[in-house]
Amino acid sequence: MQEHPFGVGGDVVAKTYEWYDRKVPQMFEADKLYPASEPLMYAGFAGWIGFISFFVIMLLPFFQRVKGNYFSWFVLNVIMAFSFLFDIGIEVQFGVFIYALIVLWWWKWMSGPPKSPRREDLLMHSAKLI
Repeated sequence: MQEHPFGVGGDVVAKTYEWYDRKVPQMFEADKLYPASEPLMYAGFAGWIGFISFFVIMLLPFFQRVKGNYFSWFVLNVIMAFSFLFDIGIEVQFGVFIYALIVLWWWKWMSGPPKSPRREDLLMHSAKLI
């Protein structure tokens, strides 16, 4: 991020391999790793703007109101956010699906059951129809 404060665009892996070639030329191709962390990937794509945006977006679920057990909601989001430090799960479609499914399903579950009409209201409405 010191060399590219606004990121390198979409080709982070190529820039990483260039860095290896400059700094550690004796390293074998098979030993070269690319960033395996979501914050590092977004920082590589878009620099400081991407890095800060990623963390702001990852903090948003912590401020979402839920009617159920807030502790469970908090723990779920801590686990998800922590997993992105060591995985690039949302760089692939399946990772996006799994993350969205789990978080949205828990959010719906924590928000409580849908409001259903009371029995008395249904009886009054059917009596009006007769």
